[in-house]
Amino acid sequence: MGPDIRIGFLTITDFIKTNIINVPVEKYQVLKNIIFTPDMFLFPFLSSVEIKTLNQFKALKKQIEWMSGRFAVKKLVSQYCMPCDYTGITIDYEIDGAPYLKEYPDLPISISHSGGYAACALSRDRSINIGIDIEKIAPDSIKHIFKVAFTDREQSILKRCSDAAVFESWTAKEAYLKYIKKGFNEGLKQVEVINGGIYHHHQPVEDAALFSCRINNEYVLSLVRRT
Repeated sequence: MGPDIRIGFLTITDFIKTNIINVPVEKYQVLKNIIFTPDMFLFPFLSSVEIKTLNQFKALKKQIEWMSGRFAVKKLVSQYCMPCDYTGITIDYEIDGAPYLKEYPDLPISISHSGGYAACALSRDRSINIGIDIEKIAPDSIKHIFKVAFTDREQSILKRCSDAAVFESWTAKEAYLKYIKKGFNEGLKQVEVINGGIYHHHQPVEDAALFSCRINNEYVLSLVRRT
């Protein structure tokens, strides 16, 4: 994606094992929330304000996903932009829900998680907006995805494609909505992905490039960036 874009992803189980004390790796998805304190982290990466926010979530799964995405972003910032204390990097949200770095607002970021992975993207060029999405390939959910995410034109093409190709199109749509900082505030069917091209409100998007890949043949990751 070029020298100015960095993508990071991690397995949530590895994140738990290497960063948090006394969290059951096998059961985190079904348990209620935990009240976290600073001494529960093997490596300090959350500020006191972030820990307070973390403890407001009602499910441990949500807490872990929230933490893992932030850890991935902070790691990228420290590795590729400026070595710094992770606790001094704060992720905040714009009005429509798009995340941004409070201390470094000129560095665009995007975060996603699905199943056992968290993923993020960082742009070192403030003029290059980005959006990332990762999804687990789940054939049983394709019928529902067709109904809620794809237009008739897309369905006519995708019904002849592999399950992975369907998820590539879906993640591309989600990534584009993050790229334009709309997220859930814009309908998925307002965006079409046809033969690798992106259309918004039936008009081709000329200033964005799409990149997609598969992770262990189980997940699809897509990133949209400004050209």
